[in-house]
Amino acid sequence: MDGFYFSVLMSVYEKDDPVFLEQALDSLKFQTVLASEIVLVFDGPLPEILENVVTRYSSVLPIVILKLPVNVGLGYALNRGLELCKYDWVFRMDSDDICRNDRFEIQCNFIKDNPSVDLFGGGISEFVGSGETIGCRVVPETNKSIRSAMAYYSPFNHVTVAFRKKSVSEVGGYEGGRNFQEDYYLWIKLAKTKAIFANIPQILVDVRCGDDMLSRRGGLDYFIKEIKVSLAGLKNGVIPLSSFCKNFVVKFVVRLSPLFVRRVLYKTGRRLRNR
Repeated sequence: MDGFYFSVLMSVYEKDDPVFLEQALDSLKFQTVLASEIVLVFDGPLPEILENVVTRYSSVLPIVILKLPVNVGLGYALNRGLELCKYDWVFRMDSDDICRNDRFEIQCNFIKDNPSVDLFGGGISEFVGSGETIGCRVVPETNKSIRSAMAYYSPFNHVTVAFRKKSVSEVGGYEGGRNFQEDYYLWIKLAKTKAIFANIPQILVDVRCGDDMLSRRGGLDYFIKEIKVSLAGLKNGVIPLSSFCKNFVVKFVVRLSPLFVRRVLYKTGRRLRNR
């Protein structure tokens, strides 16, 4: 889009799937509005097969590579990449998801029409390995409704967000390492300021889902991750004590339930939230 420049921020690490990474980069290649730069952080050494994928796409995409000598975790890796981003607006992308081909065009137009916004995202469509769509995750759209929802869950689909670099840098950027929900905590830090939030109703990204994802989102370690963020929200005045107590009980039950129970709860929660 003439006169509007933006960065895309991604991170990749050794256990990422090269086929998924290729599909993610392919979705950036065929955007109706192309990124001005793609800052891709290597979070520790990568196997040759992953490096080869990046090398191949570097000839057709404006990829800027930052190689970290050791794996530091997503939050720290994104912070390092954010320092390299040249432009005022930064769009997030994951290494295993697929952007709709008009994602950047839609978001660039929204930025032009809403000059006061600091961070915003959109909807996602969730699919399994076969390509079958199993649902969507819609999110609240107004600044007020987003701030209210933040007391209970992350009100953004992190892979869809675009934000002002200055606004995020002023609150210290991302935090955490391997055991932290770096995106949700960032929203909480911004909520403590006068940042303006928004979401748009359009589906922007197709996100891989299924039992692998649900397995990662279960167990005591994941529960501790969530409570760390809720505690941060409580201390920052973003999450009321009553909401924190509800979160603690609900998340404890959900995260420590067997996989088949989490599967049912996940689908039920999606249906209720998407009404």
